[in-house]
Amino acid sequence: MVSEVEGDVEVDTGSGSVLLSVPPQLGAEVEIDVGSGGIDFDLPVQVVEMKRTYFRGRIGDGDGRIDIDTGSGGVKLRQG
Repeated sequence: MVSEVEGDVEVDTGSGSVLLSVPPQLGAEVEIDVGSGGIDFDLPVQVVEMKRTYFRGRIGDGDGRIDIDTGSGGVKLRQG
């Protein structure tokens, strides 16, 4: 799944990976929870808390909100 983000985003999937493409000017508080799978970033993020299956942090000014929860599958955030 690929999406271009321009505002608040909530993704919840029981199975499947998430690939989220965000514009360079986006600011957001980010929370990602994966049951199994990895969490990968291809953009600058400020880490608040990071474990193997959980991430909480900030992109840019943190003005918006991105919540991603997947039971099985990885998550990748990229700038694009």
